[in-house]
This record gives sequence, structure tokens and C-alpha cells, in this order.
Amino acid sequence: MDSETKIIIAVTSGIIIFTIVIGFIAGCLFGVFMSHHMLAEIMMNIMTGVHVDIASINLDINETMLVDEMVKHMPEK
Repeated sequence: MDSETKIIIAVTSGIIIFTIVIGFIAGCLFGVFMSHHMLAEIMMNIMTGVHVDIASINLDINETMLVDEMVKHMPEK
């Protein structure tokens, strides 16, 4: 492999790792937001553009599952 190929591979893998890390951090923050109803409703409205009532109905269904998933993946303090 010549040096250009190595640089391209390094940059590409760096971008992929960076994206995964940012995604993980965003997921953790979103999980924290989901535990607060008002923030969660605001977030849902921003993301989906759906009315608050619909968002809160969806939250009641999804929140417990999401929080359970978050707790499973969160490292023990």
C-alpha cells in the first residue's frame, strides 16, 4: 500500500469512529432527556413536528422500553 491509500483509510476509519462516538453520546443525552416528561415532549415535537398530545401518547408507550434499554447499556456507577 502506498502512503496515499494509508491516509485515506486512516481518515475514513477516523470519521466512522467519530460518528459512532457522537451517536453514542447523543443517544445517552437523549435517554437522559427522555426521563423528564416536559423535555421529552419538546424533543419529540422538534424531531417529529407532531402535536404534544400525540407525542405524549407515544412517550407513554415507548418511554419505559427506552429507559429499560438505557439502563441495560449504561455502565454501573
